[in-house]
Amino acid sequence: MGARILNGNAIRDQIYAELKGEISSLAAVGIRPGLAAVRVGDDPASKLYVNSKIAACEKLGLASFHVTPPASTTTDELLSIVSDLNNRDDVDGILVQMPLPKQIDSKKILDAIAPAKDVDGFHPVNVGRLVAGRPALVACTPAGVMEILRRSDIPIEGANAVVIGRSDIVGKPMALLLLHANATVTICHSKSKDLPGIARRADIIVAAIGKAAMVTPEFVRPGATVIDVGQIVVKDAAQAQRIFAKFPAKLESFRAKGSVLAGDVHPEVAEVAGAYTPVPGGVGPLTIAMLMSNTVKAARMRRGSSVPSAAAVRPRCCASASRAGSLPENPWSRPCCATAIFPCSTPMPSPMNCSNQASLPTMRSCANSAARFSSRAEPWTARSSARSFSPMRRSARG
Repeated sequence: MGARILNGNAIRDQIYAELKGEISSLAAVGIRPGLAAVRVGDDPASKLYVNSKIAACEKLGLASFHVTPPASTTTDELLSIVSDLNNRDDVDGILVQMPLPKQIDSKKILDAIAPAKDVDGFHPVNVGRLVAGRPALVACTPAGVMEILRRSDIPIEGANAVVIGRSDIVGKPMALLLLHANATVTICHSKSKDLPGIARRADIIVAAIGKAAMVTPEFVRPGATVIDVGQIVVKDAAQAQRIFAKFPAKLESFRAKGSVLAGDVHPEVAEVAGAYTPVPGGVGPLTIAMLMSNTVKAARMRRGSSVPSAAAVRPRCCASASRAGSLPENPWSRPCCATAIFPCSTPMPSPMNCSNQASLPTMRSCANSAARFSSRAEPWTARSSARSFSPMRRSARG
């Protein structure tokens, strides 16, 4: 019996359906979340990636701003562009497409983005908040992996998880998210000894090493869940033959196009694993979905208590529960509804049904907390952070 395919396209569509309801609630009170995408120069791959993000904004009804300075742009000039976007109230999220031209200091640019608008989750402030288990805008690909696991009912708490790869963009935040979800996490990299042996002990493997088909069946314990983050374009005929020898359709595609997309996981792993993400159609669609989710989250966090009151937007399911007196007094232990306006700091299992609506990715909304939330005159940092849901939670036991 083959492994269960974890369909990233289907999960992305679930998230988009939820976000559309959230965006409509905001639009009803005159708020339209906006994403600014900065692409320096005319790199074809960067252009493709940014265009796909702009298209997702248009599909969901988000405002989008495509900023395209020339390839000759200097660090100071790009810093000025970022500063302008930081100060624009109609821009809730800023992403600077990588890689940048060699003359630009990429780290300086990423550090210049306001943490509240850092929808890529790369700013040191957001990374630090993630480390501390505090609410933050989280890197999109790791957040997407967590959505795949949760929405596919893959047990995380107590599981042995191995993350192969230690990049700042995927490996490290991935390990932290799994740790905050109470998995026992091992991070492996190119210098790890007996990598297959370490991986074979895992219930969950996340491969993010950037090397085509590196994770072979010998890495995988029968029945384990394997998440393939890699997307590598294979152009060498001999390499394509080695990887896809048992997959004639892939080889035929290679012959027709001169290239084929591969992941970090060898396709034969599907014969051993219990569940896995394909390439393409696995993790990839979730990266953009979580970027959209982060943009909506940033719009709410930035506005804090200026978002409308609970009574104005309370979903029928929460309103009826409140009238029936069934919502508990403790504001952090009550049920939540996907279309409510205010964030809830209590993580909810996914999928969660409330009038047949699943919970939002990376933040769960709860109308019952709105009145308490909006009545507190807290500083912006506390108001926008302490009450917003983050997909990580540490056990009280540590």
